[in-house]
Amino acid sequence: MDRLIDLPLGIQYAVRRLSNPDLTFESLGLERGITKQAVHQQYKKAIEYFKNFNPSPSPPAVAPCSECKKKESLIGTLRRQLILNGVTNQALKFFKEQ
Repeated sequence: MDRLIDLPLGIQYAVRRLSNPDLTFESLGLERGITKQAVHQQYKKAIEYFKNFNPSPSPPAVAPCSECKKKESLIGTLRRQLILNGVTNQALKFFKEQ
C-alpha cells in the first residue's frame, strides 16, 4: 500500500478532505456515485480510526560498534574528498575554457 488509491475508500476520503478542506463530501460522492451522507459516514469512521491509531513501537536502536564508527568516518572522509575533487575538476575545466 504505497499509494492512496490502494487504501480503503474511507481513508482516501479522509486524507483528501484533510489535505484539501475546500473539497466537499458532495464532490467526493459524485466521483464514486454515492451520496454525500455515505461519504461523510465513511469519513467519520476513518477519522475515528486515525484518532485510535497506535503505531507499533520502533525497535530499540543498536549502539554502533567501534569498527562501524571507523568505517563511517572513513566513508565520510572519502565522500568529502570525492566532492572536493569534483569541484576541483569543474574549476579546472572552467579555467581551461577561459
